[in-house]
Amino acid sequence: NIEYWLRQIKLNGIRKKYIVGVMGDYSPNTIAIIFCLIKINCIIVPFNYDQKDKSKEKYDIANIQYLVTVDKFGLRVSDN
Repeated sequence: NIEYWLRQIKLNGIRKKYIVGVMGDYSPNTIAIIFCLIKINCIIVPFNYDQKDKSKEKYDIANIQYLVTVDKFGLRVSDN
């Protein structure tokens, strides 16, 4: 549900025009979260689990402010 994920994103402090990395697969939840970030005009930097070993360098290059990780446990948000 898009509204559920939108509330979760806002509760975690992500706001309009933030640069947000999204670590996830191609699950419906990941896609819903991407739609939510688009809805609040965030800049999205997609990552997948295959890139995990090189991600820190890529986070720095992209200058992300938050990293959203989507997995079987749900949504986790960390600031960079």
